[in-house]
Amino acid sequence: MTRSLLALVLLAAAPAVAADPAPSAGQLAYDLRHLGFEGLGKHMKMLSTIAKNESAPVSLGVAPAQAIQASAKAIPSWFPEGSGPDKVKTTEALPAIWKDAEGLARAARALDEAAGAAVAAAQAGDRAAYVAAVGAVGKSCGGCHDAFRKAD
Repeated sequence: MTRSLLALVLLAAAPAVAADPAPSAGQLAYDLRHLGFEGLGKHMKMLSTIAKNESAPVSLGVAPAQAIQASAKAIPSWFPEGSGPDKVKTTEALPAIWKDAEGLARAARALDEAAGAAVAAAQAGDRAAYVAAVGAVGKSCGGCHDAFRKAD
């Protein structure tokens, strides 16, 4: 693509980009946490797939378990004041999540600890411990869902 053609394409796209209104702070927080939880779910699927597949080396579970730990540490920051159900288009979070910061922090710590056990088991190559740890990660996710997420 020549420079002049590239410049023309960029100029043509500029008004469309500028015309999009910026999301509210609450909506932006929702959008970012939604992406975070989607990523967390994909990492959980990786852990589960490795646990269910006897031929998969459990060492493959180190990175996704570490990613879950990183997400767990961040989860409390994903629910800032002003990003609740009354401030966004849609959310699966219950209002309780903004009222019980300590409960959310406890749930996030439990997820972090469970994922840490999965990291340790994966690093050690201990399949039985890994499978048990992945189960604990799933229970930790479910516990938070029970307390802070609308039922499906």
